[in-house]
Amino acid sequence: MYQINRFLAADAGGAPGAGANGGAEGAAAPGAGQATGGEAAAAAAGTKPETKPSLEELLKDPAFKAEYDKSAKTEAERLAKLSDADREAEEKKAFQTEREQFRREQLETETTKQLALKGLPTDFAKHLTGKDAAETLANIGAFEKTYLAAVEKGVNDRLKGSSPKAGGTTAAGGAAAGGSKTGMMAAITDAQFKR
Repeated sequence: MYQINRFLAADAGGAPGAGANGGAEGAAAPGAGQATGGEAAAAAAGTKPETKPSLEELLKDPAFKAEYDKSAKTEAERLAKLSDADREAEEKKAFQTEREQFRREQLETETTKQLALKGLPTDFAKHLTGKDAAETLANIGAFEKTYLAAVEKGVNDRLKGSSPKAGGTTAAGGAAAGGSKTGMMAAITDAQFKR
């Protein structure tokens, strides 16, 4: 709710709660139209972020607008019934939740940057982000070891194969082209004769 109020205040050029419904606009679509840390990280990594429709675009849909208006009215009535202390406690709780979400997004953005610096896929940033920076760095270190070991194993598996046989001849081979020639020489000779 607090995010939407700030979003609407920024759009309207006023303070939070300056909307038409007395500050209750945030009940329907939390976070609509705001960029997240994941989007900023995707932009920094050079990938196209997922785009979310803005609140204005969502309100063009009559069904969404009706639901939005209904929930805004319900929220306004509920807030009107609260005492000042309860309202303040609720706003404080919403602020703490938003602050924690912001901290998490910042940590995820930093995780994406660290993965990019180490040459690791940034798609795993969300999964590697821990509770704090120390835990996140430990997760990145463990992931780096595991990822590089898996890549090395994959490369080694592809490089494995049968060794070439020394001195072998091809089916069109050396006996038909001149007897003692190796397969490579027979191929050269055949190519020259075809010209």
